Amino acid sequence: MVSKEIFNRIVIATGLLVFLLAGLNWVHFLSKQNLLLYNTSANWLIILVALEGVIFSYLREDKNPIEKKGKILRHPIGSFIDHWTHATGFVVLAVSGILLGFRSYLLSNFPINYLFIPRLVQTNEITTFLFNLHFLGILFFVFAISYHISYHLKKKSNKILPKKGDPSKAIKETLHLLGLSEIPKEDKYEAVERLEYLAWSLIVIILIISGLIKVSSHIWFSGPTPPTWTNIMLYWSNLMHDTFALIGIALLIVHIITAAIIPSSWPFIKSMATGWMPKKEVKQKHEKWYEKIEE
Repeated sequence: MVSKEIFNRIVIATGLLVFLLAGLNWVHFLSKQNLLLYNTSANWLIILVALEGVIFSYLREDKNPIEKKGKILRHPIGSFIDHWTHATGFVVLAVSGILLGFRSYLLSNFPINYLFIPRLVQTNEITTFLFNLHFLGILFFVFAISYHISYHLKKKSNKILPKKGDPSKAIKETLHLLGLSEIPKEDKYEAVERLEYLAWSLIVIILIISGLIKVSSHIWFSGPTPPTWTNIMLYWSNLMHDTFALIGIALLIVHIITAAIIPSSWPFIKSMATGWMPKKEVKQKHEKWYEKIEE
């Protein structure tokens, strides 16, 4: 019999898939009409999904870590929503962005131009579809970010933030995977996870700021003679957006590969899907957190 935790995750995953398929159908329909979402009032949807993220975060009430049948609840349902909306949004953005090409070459008068990667599609309809698909990815991603930040501000939670000594701990944790070091005594999140969170935060901040400038360029460049300063801002925003998008894609690939090929990571993968982690794994790798649970 399927547990309540698993059933809830199936419902949420199904809902996420339905929203994604509905979104794909929506952007396909608009692309057939040659409508580019960035040039329409649909930009207000970005604000709307951000507000929805705040509302849902305040409805979120994660359970305290509980033990059941030799397992401990590591990822409550709220964490499941948080993780997979982020993942869905980023993958949609990455796929559409790669196919659209890296656009620092648009302004060839500037000297730094190391991202000359051509657009991989040619027809106007497919290009419009990919731009609209990128917009759809933005909606998923903005919801996820708003949901994540609002919840952690509400709970005043900082467990995932880097701490003093994390770089040396991260090295020891990496060496432990190779059997060359003892694993440090850790809380719910390992030093590697906290440092990875910092890296993702910096990447996302830069992508958001540069992305806002890129979207705003549809207004700045609407006139017949756009001011020169907009050319400079658009160039640097394109360069930074494309560069950090590539860094983010590389980090995601490393994240997936290491999770897939390192056996000690497999319980974490399973816990992200089911919520539960074997008690012995928690005791071994998150000793401080385990001690708090047992108090």
